[in-house]
Amino acid sequence: MKFNVKDFFSDNQVLLVGYSSKSPHFSHLVYRAFIKGGLKVYPFNTNKNSKYDIPVINDLKDIINKPSAACILLKPENTASIIPLIAEAGIKKILFQSSSDVTPQILEDCDKLGITYKLACPLMYYGGFIHKIHGFFAGA
Repeated sequence: MKFNVKDFFSDNQVLLVGYSSKSPHFSHLVYRAFIKGGLKVYPFNTNKNSKYDIPVINDLKDIINKPSAACILLKPENTASIIPLIAEAGIKKILFQSSSDVTPQILEDCDKLGITYKLACPLMYYGGFIHKIHGFFAGA
């Protein structure tokens, strides 16, 4: 069955986990693509001491109307510790940027917590022309 990104982000908002101060170019590219796609984006990073190019949320309690889905842009060693926080916040769907960003244990943890997940670059759905061509050939 083909992945329907509009169903995945059914409430038209997304928690963007791992918005980076160290490599802001990619984070900002994903952020802008989601906004251009009509989603309200909540950039999130637990590191309060970093300087970001946009306002970034450091505590999930600061979000009043939490999205039902998140997009994670973290390395697996950081993703493992964020999954329980996301589940506790009531987020039930996660889009992982790529298969290299997860481990079998992370996916098992998602299953145990009742979190639906998909492994797909968000830019295939919300990015520019080149990314959409990539998505077409990937079957997105």
